[in-house]
Amino acid sequence: MTPQIFFDLPLADLRTYYTHTFFRIKTTAAQPFRWVLALEFSAIGTPNNYCLHYHDENLIALPALPIRDVIWDFEIPATGAYNYRNTVVILTRNPVRQPTKGFAKSNTHMTNLMFEVKRAGGIPNEFYQAHDFKFAPKDLNLLFEDIEPLAFEKSLEKILKKQTMATTINSRISLSQGIMSAHPSIWLKTRLIGELNVKKGLIYPLHTAFVPELTNAFVDKGFIVKTL
Repeated sequence: MTPQIFFDLPLADLRTYYTHTFFRIKTTAAQPFRWVLALEFSAIGTPNNYCLHYHDENLIALPALPIRDVIWDFEIPATGAYNYRNTVVILTRNPVRQPTKGFAKSNTHMTNLMFEVKRAGGIPNEFYQAHDFKFAPKDLNLLFEDIEPLAFEKSLEKILKKQTMATTINSRISLSQGIMSAHPSIWLKTRLIGELNVKKGLIYPLHTAFVPELTNAFVDKGFIVKTL
């Protein structure tokens, strides 16, 4: 999608494709992009001149904006693992064909890496809920705009000091508190694939099929993948 194509869409198409979806927008070049929720599109008199009705990150309905006065970013965030508060959120796509074109719950899944652990009773519900992702502008801004990436050493330190439930290593690999033992657990997206023994500098894969992924993620950080 480009701004010109977007501006030229009929009002009915705007409403079908983009109502109740999320956008990154700004109204001046100097502003940073922020996520908002598009509530509705309406006509303002002349053909192909429409307004955006939206909620900001505090879910406050702000005055409608002519869509041609808005700077739009139509790029959809890449699938993968993202740091969010003291956990990791995994972004995946819904492959089912549907009319929704914008970023929305219907075409995007946001999964807390620690959900299954919480459901099994491994994390207190109150602590989990305080760090769980909500599909709203405020949480999207925190997830994609406001969190600075952590160096591996800092991520590992937070895991070892139990200051976080999970943290990303790269877009596919994450590290969490130990699930099978006291050693930190390693995940490929939402699949548990190994453990990290910090004292010995070793990675224990759950299956040899995961050795290439683990090698790519950890060998340059001084760890050796140990197989039987």
